[in-house]
Amino acid sequence: MCLHSYCARLHVVAAGALGQLGSETKGVLLAFVLLDADGVTFAALADDEREPIFDAWRSLGSLVEDERNRLLAEWRKEVASGLPSGLHRLHPSWIEDALVDEPPYLLEQLLVCVPGVLRPLVEERPGEAAPSTRALSGPHLAIASRIAFGPLAPLCEGHCGPLAANLCALTFAALIDEVTRLGARTLGRSLGRSLVGPDVAARARAMAMAMTMTGEPWASAIRETLGEVISDDDRRAAAVCVASSVDTAARSPSERLLSMGLSALRSQLLTEHPGSLSRVAGRLPAALGRRLLEW
Repeated sequence: MCLHSYCARLHVVAAGALGQLGSETKGVLLAFVLLDADGVTFAALADDEREPIFDAWRSLGSLVEDERNRLLAEWRKEVASGLPSGLHRLHPSWIEDALVDEPPYLLEQLLVCVPGVLRPLVEERPGEAAPSTRALSGPHLAIASRIAFGPLAPLCEGHCGPLAANLCALTFAALIDEVTRLGARTLGRSLGRSLVGPDVAARARAMAMAMTMTGEPWASAIRETLGEVISDDDRRAAAVCVASSVDTAARSPSERLLSMGLSALRSQLLTEHPGSLSRVAGRLPAALGRRLLEW
């Protein structure tokens, strides 16, 4: 690889990483650009913020001038809009919930700022059309957007671990399937705790019970885990997840497995990265995301 190609690749990597930053970090970097920050400026940051922001600052400095200016212009536009930069990644139900108590005239204006799939909601809301005198100016609309959508920022932007990143890359339906499959595997590990040993008949009975309770494709996921060689601690953890995830409102086997999967996934994401739990919750329907977050 020639030096030019290597440098170009570094610029692509740096730009990609900077694109994943949260709004708060982007705002800090924009302020540092304005202040022409130096070492003294970074020393004023809190200990847990200094290193990641300094790394982002160095990545920004590694970009060619045109790319850096383009990125900074995008960030200024995001700051002016009042919207979290990753709002488009959220499951639409989170945005519906954020707007549920807004009057029709304000709802219509706020929805102009958000993904188009939600705009038909305006037509479903009761109330008269907004008089033109109630239209918000640009700065006031930005403030209203920050108030309405700002609390959603942790759910759709910022860093997360690789497990969360892979899950967030799935479609909404595929993510629910994946969590349900994790619930089936967790149930299988829990059943396997009582089936350690050569008792083939006991395994067959357990598998038959699982097939009756869940059906395919979840029974296959249970069957795969019955014979796994895992530690006693992992089996006990699976049993705890199953016991603690009883959902009295669940009416079908898949809903019960989904509840188990949410419990198991919460433990994995909490261990992986501080931002992982929130990011995955934001890709789930709001009701499920709140259960994952235990809100």
